[in-house]
Amino acid sequence: MRVPFELDMNATANRTEQITERLGNPPGETQVLVRAVVDLQGSVNGQQVEDVRNHTLAVGLQGGTYRPTEMGSMTNRYESTQTVTVDRTYGPLRSFGGPALLLGSLVALGGLAYVRSQDRIELTPAERERLAFEDDRNDFDEWISEIQLPADAFDLPRAEAQSLSALVDFAIDTDNGVVEDPDEEAYYVVHDGYLYTYRPPAEPDGDQSGDGSDATEEPEE
Repeated sequence: MRVPFELDMNATANRTEQITERLGNPPGETQVLVRAVVDLQGSVNGQQVEDVRNHTLAVGLQGGTYRPTEMGSMTNRYESTQTVTVDRTYGPLRSFGGPALLLGSLVALGGLAYVRSQDRIELTPAERERLAFEDDRNDFDEWISEIQLPADAFDLPRAEAQSLSALVDFAIDTDNGVVEDPDEEAYYVVHDGYLYTYRPPAEPDGDQSGDGSDATEEPEE
């Protein structure tokens, strides 16, 4: 479609010069644009289409002459959708995989129930005590510092704490910190001439016979 239009370039150039002078001749390039607003109504692939498009034609101003720039070709694309009803089909994996998965789940649940009925997955007292210590160690990490106590500190009278949390509570009440031995799992609080200690239980799958005391082997005769 060809649409004729008129543009008074002399008036446009004069108005442009006036605006430039008012702005103090700023740097930059003056542009003149002819804009066409196209209202489209019709059908595309049998579907009704209503749209508004903006097309811009630039006009160059150089040395008192003017000319429109090359427009080139323009293409407007539209997408259309169509709803199609199809029959749902399943492959052999969907047909037989579901029942097989259900059967496997039931067998696994039955095995788990049998093992639990035999008390084979219950935690032992040693495992429970170790887990409680590890929880306390994570919770009270900010109150614990790894420090090597001097040898004379171990000559003080000792008091044994039943848990790490009890030792930390005592340290908080007495405004002290908990010291962790860097060489072994042992925790101490030095307060008022006493050495308060706590030794966590050994890991269930490790050596549970060590109690932290020194042992002397008798030579065989």
